[in-house]
Amino acid sequence: MGMDTISTSKNSATDMGIPPVEQCHLSEKKLSAVIASRYIHGLSLSQSERKRRSEEAFFNFGKPGRAPKKASSLLSQLAHDNGWMPHLKTAALSSEWAQIVGPAVGAATHVESFRAGELIIRASSTAWLTQLTFMKPQLEEQVRAYLAPIDIDKITLVGPNSYTFKHGLYSVLGRGPRDTWG
Repeated sequence: MGMDTISTSKNSATDMGIPPVEQCHLSEKKLSAVIASRYIHGLSLSQSERKRRSEEAFFNFGKPGRAPKKASSLLSQLAHDNGWMPHLKTAALSSEWAQIVGPAVGAATHVESFRAGELIIRASSTAWLTQLTFMKPQLEEQVRAYLAPIDIDKITLVGPNSYTFKHGLYSVLGRGPRDTWG
């Protein structure tokens, strides 16, 4: 047990002895040039300029624009400036679908896609598709209220994916046999 502690302390001593330049895989020539340029730039300022900058930093402390900002406000500003808000709003529509339309409708439907002003909503069964066609005006009103600045030209309701026999190894050209599936 004593040997383990001795060897561990010896390894940590050798790890501590490695210069930061080698640990970070930096070139000493480049590192010294960067440090020297920063140092020279600091010395190139006159004493009055350094004093002025110091006083300016002291008096501007806590003024608007100088206080730290929350990450959420920075991200929302970034999204707004780059035009990402419509994309984020439609993504939130998909994730918060059950809260917008209610738990029963939200469990039986989901947002399929939103492209070029058309919102496609897929129902889990044909019965729910029929029910949604009767509820379409209320559904449009709720969705338009949630996506207020974004224009929705059309809301399309689609049913569940159905089986197809048009693809695969045993597909038949034309209508095929009519003795199964109906």
